[in-house]
Amino acid sequence: MKLVHIDLNQNLLENNFITEWIIESPEAFSEYVREIYLQCEGKDGRFVLSQNGKELDMSKYAEIIFNVYELDVNNRKILNKVYQGLEDLAYTEDFFVQTQEMNQYLQEYILKLEEKTDFILHLEQQIDLNSLFKGLSVELEGMGESLLEKLVDYVKTITTLLDKRLLVFVNLRSYLTDEQISLILNEMKYYQIQILFIENYARDCIEGARRCILDIDRCEI
Repeated sequence: MKLVHIDLNQNLLENNFITEWIIESPEAFSEYVREIYLQCEGKDGRFVLSQNGKELDMSKYAEIIFNVYELDVNNRKILNKVYQGLEDLAYTEDFFVQTQEMNQYLQEYILKLEEKTDFILHLEQQIDLNSLFKGLSVELEGMGESLLEKLVDYVKTITTLLDKRLLVFVNLRSYLTDEQISLILNEMKYYQIQILFIENYARDCIEGARRCILDIDRCEI
């Protein structure tokens, strides 16, 4: 997978698991982080993500993370994907009859409630399973309490459900030790995802990582 920018000569990814991109200029740091964030949100930008010569939609395949302490495996995008999968499953051969029986039961139940009121109610003939899942607060169960467990669980979830292939961390090394970074990367390397660290100054090199530097004068090193 490749990640390039119209103003840069370097490919920020190449065929490696981890890339660390050091942007020493505060103005450039703000500019590039903002641009990659907007593209991950579906807006236009000058970064180009591609694989085997085919351009990829960054909003579909890339995820940018500013704060690992706020990761949520039950965010809107993930739950929508979970609900869609459950709804598709509900109408397969294995569950179709049960789904129809449940729909009929709920219709009858609401009509019995109606009889005890002064209202005349209108009901749709088919239950909205997505609304049912939301009403029951169907969520994914977290795998652990530690930062390492939560982060790995999040990566596993977005690669499996959302098909993310690039994970971008902004200044992750500012609040995690090198040992913690190493532990996290050892767990994440099994999920076939590429990782880009964007940092505002250089620390000790991460073992096995490729490093790109944009210095204070915006020169590429």
